[in-house]
Amino acid sequence: MLISVLINNYNYGHFLPEAVNSVLSQTYTNWELIIVDDGSTDDSHSIITALSKQDRRISAIIQENGGQAAAFNAGVKNATGEVIAFLDSDDLYKPDFLLKISEVYSAKPECDFLYTGLEKFGLEKEAVYPFSMTELTDLGFSNMLVLARDISLGEPTSAMSIRAKAAHQIFPLPFISDWKICADNALCLASSLALHRKFCLPEPLMKYRIHGKNHYAGVHQSSDRIYKDRMIRERLKAEYYQRFKYGSKPPIGRTWADQFINEAATGNKPSILLTRYAGVFNDPKVRLKQSNLSLFKRWQYKNKIKAMIVK
Repeated sequence: MLISVLINNYNYGHFLPEAVNSVLSQTYTNWELIIVDDGSTDDSHSIITALSKQDRRISAIIQENGGQAAAFNAGVKNATGEVIAFLDSDDLYKPDFLLKISEVYSAKPECDFLYTGLEKFGLEKEAVYPFSMTELTDLGFSNMLVLARDISLGEPTSAMSIRAKAAHQIFPLPFISDWKICADNALCLASSLALHRKFCLPEPLMKYRIHGKNHYAGVHQSSDRIYKDRMIRERLKAEYYQRFKYGSKPPIGRTWADQFINEAATGNKPSILLTRYAGVFNDPKVRLKQSNLSLFKRWQYKNKIKAMIVK
């Protein structure tokens, strides 16, 4: 299985050699590395030229600045692997990252999208295990979780990978000017809306650098920024909502509420995640496109999810 690793870079030339070396040091060797430089103005170009000469599996794309989504689009378009893995130029893979994700994709043909745990380093040091999980977990589908609660499953860029055939359902990402940063959020959203089956390998297999100049991590979110983020998420959701022709009918199931319960039962969702599903039926303002969802019906649905949590 060939894995395409995509490094997106903008003015992080001083971090790039470490990121590339973390790929060169992988115990799994069937990979290609595509470095997409998004109009850097530092010394990234000369560094990329030198790095490309180290290994024939490394190639580079130099483009005008368009933002992270534009870099993702260029990388995916040129990737030839069966699986596509993403790596920010200021992050690192641990030596077994590609080996362990390849094992999951080989053993679980139903897996469309996989993300791992991470280890923060630099100014912060912490191991992050998503949803406090300790082993590979089939999270099932999460389409309704996005539509009803605006929650998308995933981790930062460098923890995520996707099967190429699934990637081609959602790429190129639209509205690239909306996603000059945080395009990993767009990827998570789009993948959920495409009904991709997501898995999580919670072991911290990549190193997420906190260096004080991150474009998102640790940055104070003003109310204006939060509002803008919500608007661009809604615009992206509307685009894929139309692309996959959901219309007034849920993707699977008789009603939207039934579909929500059916989705909660897919895979082996951890209890922390199931409580987020239950939260929909705690809030009478969330109608799930059904104006006649009675309090009794909400109680019934909530109890079904409680039963899943207990189980």
